Amino acid sequence: MSNAELDRLRAELDRVQNLLDAKPPVPPSQVERIATAAMKGMLAHPNRYKWRPGDPENWHDALAKEAKEIAAAMIRAGIST
Repeated sequence: MSNAELDRLRAELDRVQNLLDAKPPVPPSQVERIATAAMKGMLAHPNRYKWRPGDPENWHDALAKEAKEIAAAMIRAGIST
């Protein structure tokens, strides 16, 4: 086999591996559902939320940001509602 053929085979193997490794996209409704549950939990416990460096100045945007981060982490971990 020539080097060009080997390179073409390697590229095809990489493409197939990327397809196998790819996860299906998470539907927005699942992200919203988990983020809403996380936000409800934070609002139910007023001492739960603590401002973090880099968070928005207003508490409602900061709370929404953290709820989305929690949802993303839960989805990455394979936890769903």
